[in-house]
Amino acid sequence: MSGIAGIIRFDGGPVDLREVEAMTTAMAHRGPDGIRHWSSGSVALGHCMLVTTSEALEETQPLTNETGDLVLVMDGRVDNWEELRATLLAKGAQLRTRADAELVLRAYETWGEECLQWVDGDYALVIWDARRRRAFCARDRIGAKPFVYHWDGKRLIFGSEIRAVLDATGEPRRWNEGFLAETLAASWVSRDETLWQGVMRLVAARYMVVGEGSCRIETYWHPENIPLLRYKHDSEYVDHYREVLFDTVRRLSRSHRVVGCDVSGGLDSSAVFAVADALWREGLLPAPDIQGYTLKFEEGTDAYELDYAHEVGAHVGRQIKEVEPTLKPLEWYLDEAVRRATIPNFPNGIMQLSEYEALKEAGGRIHLDGVGGDQWLAFADNDLAEAFQTGQWREAGQSIMTDVRQFGVAHAAYRAMRHGVYPVLPRRVRSAANNLRYALRRLPRLETEWLEQSLRQRLEERQQYYAQCLTPRMAIGLRERVLTLRSAYNALARERLDVMASQAGIERRSPLQSEKFIEMALSLPLTQLRRGKTDRAIHRTAMHDWLPAVVHSRRTKAEFSNVFACVSEELDSALSHPEPLAPGWTEAEKRDLLRADLRFPNRNGDHWAFGMLLCLLCCRSMLEDATLEKAVS
Repeated sequence: MSGIAGIIRFDGGPVDLREVEAMTTAMAHRGPDGIRHWSSGSVALGHCMLVTTSEALEETQPLTNETGDLVLVMDGRVDNWEELRATLLAKGAQLRTRADAELVLRAYETWGEECLQWVDGDYALVIWDARRRRAFCARDRIGAKPFVYHWDGKRLIFGSEIRAVLDATGEPRRWNEGFLAETLAASWVSRDETLWQGVMRLVAARYMVVGEGSCRIETYWHPENIPLLRYKHDSEYVDHYREVLFDTVRRLSRSHRVVGCDVSGGLDSSAVFAVADALWREGLLPAPDIQGYTLKFEEGTDAYELDYAHEVGAHVGRQIKEVEPTLKPLEWYLDEAVRRATIPNFPNGIMQLSEYEALKEAGGRIHLDGVGGDQWLAFADNDLAEAFQTGQWREAGQSIMTDVRQFGVAHAAYRAMRHGVYPVLPRRVRSAANNLRYALRRLPRLETEWLEQSLRQRLEERQQYYAQCLTPRMAIGLRERVLTLRSAYNALARERLDVMASQAGIERRSPLQSEKFIEMALSLPLTQLRRGKTDRAIHRTAMHDWLPAVVHSRRTKAEFSNVFACVSEELDSALSHPEPLAPGWTEAEKRDLLRADLRFPNRNGDHWAFGMLLCLLCCRSMLEDATLEKAVS
């Protein structure tokens, strides 16, 4: 977690360095190890440094080559640093330091726009190419590092945070009503927009080349083309899975300081911690040590997981440190929205801030978590449909027989129809069936119905447009996971997590969200992920010897209604005032229905009513701030 900022003019006019200095000052929390700038005529760049590896101790950004015609700013790291360094040296590159930034700069010198094919890791970067008078901008494959920008045909402004770019434009803030509708409905479909006109996101796995009067955006990673992995024996899948998991954890643990690990007691974070410990004991972990942290919730609540976490600690012979979850009042969320010019993380994300702060106090800089397990390993209900579609008849038969043994004939037959036949029906048939289901059950769709008519129409138009942009011609299992990868909500969630960690001066890393792990997970047949009542089947088998039995066999998940409840009462009170909440964004009657859901949330962890109402108040606060700014100016 560092930060980048810059302004590049293509009309020949000069850039005042003080403008970029204002941007980096707004992101000073991203640069505890220093903030530096570089300028030349119509280009000014800034970098906020957080040192997380021993190689980064040799790093100076903005980084220029020997002739000064290439300048790099990057927030990120290279996870295949060993291979990339060897390849560049074989190509004759002259490496002055061991820094990751140097590897990326030399990769661009060597391969140009194709350089990203050689770089694995999390990054957001810009290379100013003075020879060609163009800026090469890129974002990592998963979107772990944020990249926002403004481009008006003459001037490129970019940065790691929305507010810094928004203020640097010098223009009045104007709502992007389409994205506002998505936000108020908590139904995001756009990955490249923000709440503000003229401020865009560079989508994950894309690069952008900006020159005089031109802006070209390309996708450089295509997970939809990943072939299905085929082995004869289950043990071969397990060995392959374990090899990738261990290698991924090793690469993402690189640090010159103690590495913090979230140990919730769940299967995914516990596995990452156990693997890191095993690597450390074998002398293979590129870090001096690890420390596990877990959140201390009250015993007897659905969020309580301390017993599981300490079982993991005892199994590997390490103490797991307990920290109180972070709880913030409503006012904090509203202030944070104004400060960042975007919707802040929700309570179930903010609660982990205390882990980051404890790690920082202990001298650590990076934090590993188990985020990604739910996306790539948990949801494999359509295993039969994928098997039918791809001709895996032996695997389909084995899955059906397992269902018969564990569920009985009737339920196994239902699963074969519901998750085997139904998913391969034409999309129009499935869509009609879903509409009929909603009509018969009279299920409310308040996420769109509570919007006023014009916003509702904008949202529906967007949903239809983006639905047409999806890639349908893939195997069913692969398609579901690629759509998860491209989910606008997940993209926003990753960005929010980065912003939250940056507040504590910590870089968060998710081994189960890395490129190599995702590519491996996408290639697995779904029959490897579900075996009867057992989800994450291959993960459980691969980790059998590294986790305690109580965690290895765990089927439950924590539920965090209690952290929402801390804010819900304040939220309900704020919504009870008779004055208008916003300029006709929502319908009062439907808003009251959401307030009812706020008081009585369901027990499955679905807090969508809370999310929409919090988004409403955050947007109102941002509107008031923008109105006040306009009045002052």
